[in-house]
Amino acid sequence: MVNLVRAVRNAKYKIMVAIDDPSFNISFLGELATTLKDDIVGFKIGLPYITYYGARQLKRIIEESPRTYYLADLKLADVADAMISAVRVVKGAGFHGLVAHAVVGIAGALDALVREVRNTNLDLVLQATIASPGCISTIDKLLPEIYNVVNAVDPTGLIVPANKAHIIREFRERFGWRYVILSSDIMVYNVIPGDGLCAGADAEIIGKSLLAAPDPLQALRDVAATQEEVLRKGGKSCLTRPQQ
Repeated sequence: MVNLVRAVRNAKYKIMVAIDDPSFNISFLGELATTLKDDIVGFKIGLPYITYYGARQLKRIIEESPRTYYLADLKLADVADAMISAVRVVKGAGFHGLVAHAVVGIAGALDALVREVRNTNLDLVLQATIASPGCISTIDKLLPEIYNVVNAVDPTGLIVPANKAHIIREFRERFGWRYVILSSDIMVYNVIPGDGLCAGADAEIIGKSLLAAPDPLQALRDVAATQEEVLRKGGKSCLTRPQQ
């Protein structure tokens, strides 16, 4: 069974590839999966892409690489019934996990979602906050409550943008290495590969800068090299998972 913890542990490079833009067609995704599947954590497929191509077409791609991890980034934020319906579609398409917003809270929302994902053997990844400046005055003000939500829900992982490295560090201080943390928005907001890892993330999410490269595999290697350099320069100031 493919799961996020194992996918992160076994990945050659601590990189998850994000694809949101449908202009990168589904044949491209299939070719990319064949090329990168042995090196990356997996693929995070965004709502625009899922909406455009549909669950049936994506199921075919997922089935062609059965050992590759696929995360449905729906950023669910709704009442329980609506989110449960989305879980069933995601499961039917062969995804291994899905993303929901932590900010919706537990009662009537995440409580039911948790039961459904556990019954269907899917990973639940909570979006702790997002990168946009507007969230500083909205979601980020609710972080004390979001910490409580995370503790109660006990998800498989979290997504925290790399431009908010202090929040990644706060999660590590509170929860240790209990959850997989994926750091998003690399190469946005003056963030470079490795910044999220240095703050304590397990892997970083890379999108268009890799997808649009003439040679995605070489671009992946270049990103990994930058990650290693940032961690080397950061030294003891970087938070890294203890050796098991």
